[in-house]
This record gives sequence, structure tokens and C-alpha cells, in this order.
Amino acid sequence: MTFRMSSALANRFVHLTLEPDVDDWRSWAMGQRLAPIVTSFIGVRPNLLAEPPGDSPAYPTPRSWEMLSDVIRSFGGPEHCSDLIPGVIGEAAAIEFATFVRNAMNEGQMLAIVANPGSASVPTTLDGLYLLTTWLAYNVKREGVKEASAVLLAKIPPEFAMILARDMIKAAPTFARTDGYKAFMKAHGRLLSR
Repeated sequence: MTFRMSSALANRFVHLTLEPDVDDWRSWAMGQRLAPIVTSFIGVRPNLLAEPPGDSPAYPTPRSWEMLSDVIRSFGGPEHCSDLIPGVIGEAAAIEFATFVRNAMNEGQMLAIVANPGSASVPTTLDGLYLLTTWLAYNVKREGVKEASAVLLAKIPPEFAMILARDMIKAAPTFARTDGYKAFMKAHGRLLSR
């Protein structure tokens, strides 16, 4: 049940309109360890972080993306809960998310890149790069991930390497001591001022 607040009552409150910030949300999501597929999808489709409610009771909000991450974890992956996804984030966002998931690299492909970062083929698409950088930062404690990430800084576009560097330092501050990070910052440190 809802009711309209009278103007006299409404006048007793401070009314603010807040807009979610995608970079802040991604940082928060990484800290909360949301599913990397969700965090990277929002990196690719930032306008879907929050949309006004339509006719459907389910629609994209920062809260619903967190809920989707919980659902994905509970079911063991997005492919096991595809029927639930529209009920969490709405039909239109669910269609885009399903396409993203269908085209995404799997964990085996990520591990192959970690095993041989110098010669591995890395993604070149926006969605592939977001997923790779998010997955690496999320899995920083896995054996070889920090070292592979330091090598990959030189292999991926500088804008994504900066995202990877920032996320890795948040997840593991000692990443700043790696030779790959130092070389990247020497060559591209100016990107920090942007």
C-alpha cells in the first residue's frame, strides 16, 4: 500500500535525488566480492546499473544486481538460473545479460591465460576485457594470478590495464611492487590524472 505525502508534510523533509556512480559501484562490488560476471557486465553496460521502474516489478538497480550475484552464486552459475534472472533485473536487462554470459570467456580460458600470460591470446572486445580484468582482481589470491596480471598490463590496452592495476592494488596492495606494475606506471602513469 502506498500513499501520497501531503505537501505540508513533504515540506518538513530534505529531498535529494541521488544518481549511482558506476565506478564507485564497481569498487564496492569488488570489495563485496560480487560475481565477476555481474561486475564486468555493469562495466560494459553502465547505463543498466539503475533504470527507472517500468511496468514490471523487477528492474535494474544496484540492489538488484547484488541480488543477482547472490542468485548466481547460490545456483552455481548464471546458466543454472536463467529462468530467475528476469525476475531479479527485469526482462530487457536479462536479455542483454544473457547475451553477455553466452559470449563470455569461461574459467578454463581465464586459467589458460594465467598459466601462460606472455603468449596467451587475450580478448580484444570490450566485454572480454572487462571480464578478464574483473576476474583477475577477484581471483588475486589464486596461485599465479598476481604475476600473470603484472605481465598482462603490457598486453592489454592501456585504459583496461589501468582498470586492472587499480583493481589489483585494491585487492592486493603488494601488486604495486611487481616489475610489471612499475613498468606500466612508468609508461602510462599519466592516465591516472584523467
